[in-house]
Amino acid sequence: MSSASEQANSGGANTGANAEANPDHNEPSNAGANPAPSLNYREYRFVLQDPALSEALLGLLSDLPFEAFEETAEGWLAWVPGSVWSTPDAEADLAAALLSVNSIIPHQVQFRVIETENWNALWEANFPPVDVSPRTAIRAPFHQPFGDRDIELIIEPKMSFGTGHHATTRLVLRLMENEDLAGKSVFDLGTGTGVLAIYAALKGAGPVWGVDNHAWSVANARENATRNGVPQIEITEGTVELLEGKKTDFVLANINRPILLASMEAFRRALQPGGVLLLSGLLQADESAIREAARTHNLHFSVTTSEDQWIAIRFTA
Repeated sequence: MSSASEQANSGGANTGANAEANPDHNEPSNAGANPAPSLNYREYRFVLQDPALSEALLGLLSDLPFEAFEETAEGWLAWVPGSVWSTPDAEADLAAALLSVNSIIPHQVQFRVIETENWNALWEANFPPVDVSPRTAIRAPFHQPFGDRDIELIIEPKMSFGTGHHATTRLVLRLMENEDLAGKSVFDLGTGTGVLAIYAALKGAGPVWGVDNHAWSVANARENATRNGVPQIEITEGTVELLEGKKTDFVLANINRPILLASMEAFRRALQPGGVLLLSGLLQADESAIREAARTHNLHFSVTTSEDQWIAIRFTA
């Protein structure tokens, strides 16, 4: 998503190595009238002095609590939820982490606050339809239908991520195209907009269960499920702990390396014999660690697919 459309209540810019030294400097001047910080996002813009270090910077940022990234000509855009910076201690932790990254790879950084009510304005201004493959496409409700795809997903994100613009969503969808999902149970961890769960349901999977730890994502995913004619999908607020004691044919998890590594045992316990695990939110540099963790938990590697520096990996139980 481009940042060309600045909102009136955005924060100012911080630049240089000390960008996060004064975390209050960039808060909106009318903060008292705004929604609670936990309902807002910050959009960070990272501008590299050496563009050749783009992938290395992304590798470092991927270990921080950012929920999505978009590459720019200068570096990266990254989005972080208000829960990560809504208290002084949380703000200080984020500032320290960003300063540490800057000490390794010098760059400039600035951020702005995106308020809940402004998210759709940014979305409509910057979101083109997504051509996932010859069989699959994603569009917003205000786009014209493609008309020539087996499955056309209609997604409106509000405050959730998972629009198909990020390579990891497209990679998982392409893997899912080749799976026999009819009548299979599916668990989608970090469902976001619900796009992967919705796709599974449209291919005949059931029951399908999407889980996300943000209440607004749960609400958004439910709306998108209804919009796509699959309101039977169960969308729940929670974490991977909800898998405890349950069995499923498929686990989908497009999140990030730390959460995936920490969740591997839960994935293995939940998968039926021969069940399928599709993972993304990963960089090429993450593959060896993910495959080793999967092997340790008796999950069998099938294939890795890639787009730019991003990958998705298929395992079986």
